[in-house]
Amino acid sequence: MAANYWESKWARDLCSKERLLDSQLDDKARGLTEDQIEQLKVHFTCAICTFVREYRKKYRVELRRRVASTATVYFRRFYVRNCFCHMDPRLTFLGCIYLAAKVEESVLHAKHLVMYARTFRPPWSYDVKHLLDIEMVIMEDLNFNLVLFSPHRSLAALLADAGLGRQLGPRAWAYLNDSYHTD
Repeated sequence: MAANYWESKWARDLCSKERLLDSQLDDKARGLTEDQIEQLKVHFTCAICTFVREYRKKYRVELRRRVASTATVYFRRFYVRNCFCHMDPRLTFLGCIYLAAKVEESVLHAKHLVMYARTFRPPWSYDVKHLLDIEMVIMEDLNFNLVLFSPHRSLAALLADAGLGRQLGPRAWAYLNDSYHTD
């Protein structure tokens, strides 16, 4: 790992606004406007958070907020290289959740995830095989680079060290979670 961020592989993987716009050319050629593409991104980012929250309630599993945050980053990175018209975002967002749960060491069974997806957003026409296939496609498109810097642990430590957990904690967590909804 590089001691300097700007010399690391993560800095080299940053993409410009022009590259982001170029990645959406196929979607625009098929009739989607820039606003509609942005609305799709926001919708599925919110869907990831809602799905993780509701899944956690229904199955009483320990799914941390980091899973939703990681899945959101994977979803956004995936659609830098792919078009919404070519890859179904309904399947992709679920694949990102499944992959993020593995990376964040939370236990999620593919069968339970697909069963819940059928009740969460009907009609759901995919099965476990499709979920496992899209997981591989996502990993390939991310060049198997699944390591993310997650500020959740740093924020918890900062609030504890400063003794501001009660006063600023809820607002700080809200800002952190909301930051994942932006480009």
